[in-house]
Amino acid sequence: MAVAEDFAQGHRGIQVPRPVLAKAVIYKGDILTVSSHRGEAEVLLNPNALAGLSVRPFAKRA
Repeated sequence: MAVAEDFAQGHRGIQVPRPVLAKAVIYKGDILTVSSHRGEAEVLLNPNALAGLSVRPFAKRA
């Protein structure tokens, strides 16, 4: 969750005016591809296949 919080706060000079954190479940078969390019883990998925999606506002840390 720490990585998601870091992105929600903004990074590389990118401001996030209304940050949120999202959480969901997805089955492996609905994952389209996974990349670990540049030491980062990214997952491309079918958003229509998400189950139990919850989105909540994120209060930035000082």
